[in-house]
Amino acid sequence: TTPASAQRALGAAIAGGIIGGAIVGGAVAASQPAPVYVAPGPCRWVRERYWDGYDWRFRRVQYCD
Repeated sequence: TTPASAQRALGAAIAGGIIGGAIVGGAVAASQPAPVYVAPGPCRWVRERYWDGYDWRFRRVQYCD
């Protein structure tokens, strides 16, 4: 082959690789499930300090709006 035809073959191989990669990448991206957003609920857990008669203690308390 001459240098010009070798460059054309290389150019065609690179273009084919880019197009093939785009097709495979698109198929992989389309096969994955969409992310799901979950809104926070109206309740939350809070660490609360309280006196038990002898010492300060901590407990987790759930507060709901």
